Amino acid sequence: MEKIANYSLIGGVRMSFEEFHPISISLYFLIVMGISMVVSNLFVIFVSLICGLIYNTVLFGFKKLGKYIALTSMLVSVMVIVNGIFVHQGETILLYFNENPITLESLSFGAYSGIKFSSMIIWFNLLNKALDGEKISYLFGRVSSLFSLMLSMILRYIPILKRRYLEIEQGQKYLINDNKSIINSLEAGAKRLSVLISWSLESSIDTGISMESRGYGIGKRSSFHLFKWEIRDSIFCFSIAILTIFFISSYIVYEMEDFFYPKLIIQSYESIYDFILIVAFSIVCILPILLDVVEEIRWRKL
Repeated sequence: MEKIANYSLIGGVRMSFEEFHPISISLYFLIVMGISMVVSNLFVIFVSLICGLIYNTVLFGFKKLGKYIALTSMLVSVMVIVNGIFVHQGETILLYFNENPITLESLSFGAYSGIKFSSMIIWFNLLNKALDGEKISYLFGRVSSLFSLMLSMILRYIPILKRRYLEIEQGQKYLINDNKSIINSLEAGAKRLSVLISWSLESSIDTGISMESRGYGIGKRSSFHLFKWEIRDSIFCFSIAILTIFFISSYIVYEMEDFFYPKLIIQSYESIYDFILIVAFSIVCILPILLDVVEEIRWRKL
């Protein structure tokens, strides 16, 4: 059974992306999120959003898919309305609102910004899932142990606070009035927030006492980890590096940037180079998804 549990296609270990080396994981998210934030190309942002939604579905199931679709729709709607009302740049005037022009360019850029913002939220959620406190301590511990500790604790407290709030909400359902008025809802929300803050402060005091009793901050800090660079990490990093270099060079050489002001200019993607550009970024985005899906299929067959 031990041989079966350790069996894999590469390097004799499992191929789930979360079990890769922290440097490989951080490099992947740095590339994907960096390209998604910097590149001004509508198709690239669509690919980033769709791959992020698929990756979330693979990790968390369909329960969060509807949530992120609703979030994307809300952000796009808000950004379109806000940008359309307050930004009047652009040559294509659609209508006038309070004697101010509503342009196609401002509406398009609002939709583009909403999609990009939603994509970043999804990928940050995936980053939080892939890099736990131990991996963050490994990455930043030697550079700054204090920063590493603070970052890992901040990321750790996000799901903890959410879980505690749900516990408080569930416990108060039978203690508050059934009247669903706005005043009662605000009072119940204030009570839950007060309990959550008190609970968190007490927990932080316990954590501080525990750290002090274990000798934190006394003498030179030592560390221990089980992370080992495998051949799978070399293959993975080499693959995404080649695809990223190809994507960036093609993006610059073939001028694939979309423009929103003063006139809306969206790339037509008529040549084979345009298609290859999108395919290269798509492969970078879906590599961890393929690894997790293949690993799941293989383990179901054992």
